Amino acid sequence: MGEEISLKLSGADAVLEAIRTTGATRYLSTEDVPDSVIVKAIEAARFGPSGGNRQPVRWIVVRDPKMRKRLADLYQPLWDRDMEMFLTGQMRTGATLGPTVQAADYMSKHYADAPAIVVATVQKADMHAHMKGPDGPNMVGGSSIYPFVQNFCLALRSMGVGSCITTLLTECEEQVAKLLNVPDEAVCACHILVGYPQGTFPTQLNRMPLEELIFSEKYGVSHPSASGGK
Repeated sequence: MGEEISLKLSGADAVLEAIRTTGATRYLSTEDVPDSVIVKAIEAARFGPSGGNRQPVRWIVVRDPKMRKRLADLYQPLWDRDMEMFLTGQMRTGATLGPTVQAADYMSKHYADAPAIVVATVQKADMHAHMKGPDGPNMVGGSSIYPFVQNFCLALRSMGVGSCITTLLTECEEQVAKLLNVPDEAVCACHILVGYPQGTFPTQLNRMPLEELIFSEKYGVSHPSASGGK
């Protein structure tokens, strides 16, 4: 029994470590990521929860350099707009402005260099009625989408591969759908840049302390076990 508990703790520690170090990897190497790795990550990602177990997510793995360049060309002006908003204080960032925006700006300029861009699409018919807005899935719909996406990123991290989730291209839905032959019954939820990190994975991500995140019974009431948490 003791040995079984020890193994469970060891496994839990590995999972928790992966969660703690799976941030947005914006500095990606151009080294190829084998299809077998990406498929293995998607194989694990598909076990994410979804409403009614409808499993609405379908994946497009984009490797063709010309296609990646066309996606990058759509992405760049959207990022330039956001960059201007960051620099003028119109958009808040939860981290140090310099390194965070610098990394995001680097990524925008090297968007097409990512070995693969994985697009998570959603089958509209598989979303609950309360998950749909007038133009498609609403925020609630994300509960049946992004657990799959995070599973995918965690699975990649476990194999030493970085990832960065981007959503700006959802503003160009029509153009992207035409490029990727996405049918009318589906919609893009996000694009995920995939590649090995240029350096090492971080050992400490910049996140808010627990006492600012966890309340007890009512919003704003400090949780007794959260004090001092990092």
